[in-house]
Amino acid sequence: VADCFRKIHAEEGLGALWKGLNAFATHLCFKYMLRMGTNATFQAALRDEEGNLTTSRRMAAGFGAGVVEALAIVTPFEVVKIRLQQQKGLSVKDLKYKGTLHCARTIIREEGFFALWNGAGPTIARNGTNQMCLFTAKAHVDSLLWGKHDGDGTVLHPMQSMVSGGLAATIGPVATGPFDVMKT
Repeated sequence: VADCFRKIHAEEGLGALWKGLNAFATHLCFKYMLRMGTNATFQAALRDEEGNLTTSRRMAAGFGAGVVEALAIVTPFEVVKIRLQQQKGLSVKDLKYKGTLHCARTIIREEGFFALWNGAGPTIARNGTNQMCLFTAKAHVDSLLWGKHDGDGTVLHPMQSMVSGGLAATIGPVATGPFDVMKT
């Protein structure tokens, strides 16, 4: 990390460390909003008559949320972000892509609309698997550590939820590492 920082700073300047930030920040906001909303929608649709959600149905809801976020948000934004990050040079006039929107428009004009979805397959596998693991693990960690179950009325303290979320979030990257390497 230190070597990478030094090389980017020496070759392109400190500002180059924030290449693609607009695309990245925008994509994160929309991605998390879509992830939480679609997961809640899928969970509601998959509950049985008594309102219960089995582990396999929770996993399906999480995977579905990951697929939606991968197709609607992640893949096109990552294509743009990666293109912006791959540019070399300090001068704006030397850059092929002048910013997030210019990059997206240029890709569409030169390569076609669907070029924004290059790498969608591995991204779907990565995001679907990650959300499947995240939402399923969070429910199980809440149950194991705090005795909280869906619909029991228990409200976790923010620190408890943070601990559960942190533990649950460690499982996704382990499960999705190979997909992320293939995607990148």
